[in-house]
Amino acid sequence: MISIVAYKIAIIVLVAGLLGASGTAVCYHDQQGTQISKAADLNTQIGSLQSQIDNLNSQISKLNAQISQLQTLNNQLGGNNSQLITQIKQLGDQLSQYQYQVSRLEA
Repeated sequence: MISIVAYKIAIIVLVAGLLGASGTAVCYHDQQGTQISKAADLNTQIGSLQSQIDNLNSQISKLNAQISQLQTLNNQLGGNNSQLITQIKQLGDQLSQYQYQVSRLEA
């Protein structure tokens, strides 16, 4: 995902360079009539995109940490589950022994 954003930034920079080199107007006017440099506008957009990339990287890092914690918990729960299954089997065996003893005592 980050490579796509970097690719888009590179395209914006390339287009800006081509516009400037081709003699096309490098300025435009906003709604108030203020002259704005296309290069400055592109730099602002690039800065905004970089900020978004930084935010996404931060979120990815947080999610990776959460994934790691969840994997650890999952492994612990798997171990606990195995122990419970073993205990249930042992209790089932004991119950069978007790039932056998009860039937012998009744006879």
